[in-house]
Amino acid sequence: MEQFNLFESESGVNAVYIDAENEQYSGNPLIEALPTFLSLEQLKIILTGCELDLASEVMKSDQVRIQSVSQLKHNYFQFMHCHWALYEKIDLAIRNGYMTRNPSNPSVTERLQSRYELLQRGNIERESAISFNMKHSSSCTSVVGPAGTGKTTAAQKICSIYPKVIRHPEFNRTQVVHLYVDCPFNGSLKMLCLSILNALDKALNTNQYGYLRKKRTDTESLILEVSQAVDRYSIGVLVIDELQHMKVKSKDEELLQNFFVKLVNEAGVSIVLVGTTQVYQENLSVFRFARRMDGFGSVEWDPLLRHSGTPEEYMKFWHKFSENLWRQKVLRNADKELPSEVETLWFDLSQGIVDIAVCLFILCQMQAIRDRTERITPNLMRKVFERNFHATRPMLEALKNGDIDEVLTYKDLSLPCIEKFSVQISENKYSNIQQQAKQNENEFLGNWQLIYQAMIADKFDSKIAIEVTRLLQDKHADESLLKLASLATNLAQKIALNNQEKVKKVKLVKPKDWDKLPLDDLRFRFSQKGEKSAYDMMKEKGYIS
Repeated sequence: MEQFNLFESESGVNAVYIDAENEQYSGNPLIEALPTFLSLEQLKIILTGCELDLASEVMKSDQVRIQSVSQLKHNYFQFMHCHWALYEKIDLAIRNGYMTRNPSNPSVTERLQSRYELLQRGNIERESAISFNMKHSSSCTSVVGPAGTGKTTAAQKICSIYPKVIRHPEFNRTQVVHLYVDCPFNGSLKMLCLSILNALDKALNTNQYGYLRKKRTDTESLILEVSQAVDRYSIGVLVIDELQHMKVKSKDEELLQNFFVKLVNEAGVSIVLVGTTQVYQENLSVFRFARRMDGFGSVEWDPLLRHSGTPEEYMKFWHKFSENLWRQKVLRNADKELPSEVETLWFDLSQGIVDIAVCLFILCQMQAIRDRTERITPNLMRKVFERNFHATRPMLEALKNGDIDEVLTYKDLSLPCIEKFSVQISENKYSNIQQQAKQNENEFLGNWQLIYQAMIADKFDSKIAIEVTRLLQDKHADESLLKLASLATNLAQKIALNNQEKVKKVKLVKPKDWDKLPLDDLRFRFSQKGEKSAYDMMKEKGYIS
């Protein structure tokens, strides 16, 4: 990542324009100043940076090895399928958001002048504050997943690919490509606006918005300041992390949603909302907004497919992840290859949560150095886990046992499919789910009825929901409800996709091509009737008597 350090400089970089291959982007300096779209291999190289090689430090002193292995927590990064998906969404969000904000277009300058005059007049009514009836191509994307799975690291690394600030002397404009904001803990909309303006000050190395933090500025005025800043500094994408911390009173929910809608649709900035699965319950109104505004689809962050894949798929990803991490060992008696019993126990204890798996690996190496065994064994891993993971053990046990009630008490650790299920079942808007479920009440009881209801809530056809529930009853009757919920989603998606493909395969044959159909096809017979009527042809062939 060293080659991108200049992008974090206080003064930003001067624009270097590259002709856009896409005609819709052509001639737009805000887009042509961006780095070109990377290939999968290029992205992997940039995100991974210099490969760690802790194995070369095996013969160094104990203290040096302990210091080196402790850095894995912050320096280790493994490229996964979800990083490419997130990069595509962020890149499209930035470029498409700039399509209608071309500074060489006079209307952009006129709109900025109008906003400035509005602010000067103090006209800050909610509906008119940032509304100028201009259609933008920006979008909103949500990234939601359990805590400790690398969402924040991935989003920050991908943003760092782009220069934060680009200066365009020719257009007398400063462009802020991305702005990364942590949602204030128990934060209100007012606090969020102040955080956005504070982040902008840091990016530009200024203090132009500092006065707003010192006086009692009302929320509507801050909303207008943010919207004007989006225009003035051509902010490409606004990334709001820790969305689960957003606490909005019911009376302010509409104002919050209007704030996001107007930033996306009218101010033209793309937004990426990042949060743990706690957002499904703690901040459902904001989450619903994000799903409605999805321009390129939301991301349910699950790097190892622990919760969204089949058992075979996520164990395959776990094997690759653990095998790569195992190479970063500094122990002198360590097994060269990862022993299968250690790999299995490692997953069992961490439940495939990346952050916990890395921490456990670090602590095991430290302990092996201290007790002079210089080797990770199943017994050592169990002892380290029991000694250091008191707070997380109940949560991990709940995941392991598939105890849905217990899982839901640990909101940051909950799974997307379970959180959505619990929210959907509890809402009045899904009352029709219960009505449909009653039709199958005699067939699906207990957990099976819950699985059926969850699929209906996810908008799957009732026939698919019935088919999947029966399949699970036949082949997975002994599984926990947690695993059944994950399997049900996978099966329903596959069946729905298969049904769509079957429909696509049925092609409409035009009458002029009926003579190319098989001989026993009635349409072929009709094409050969000549001057005869359809009735005479069908009677002659014995179709009718």
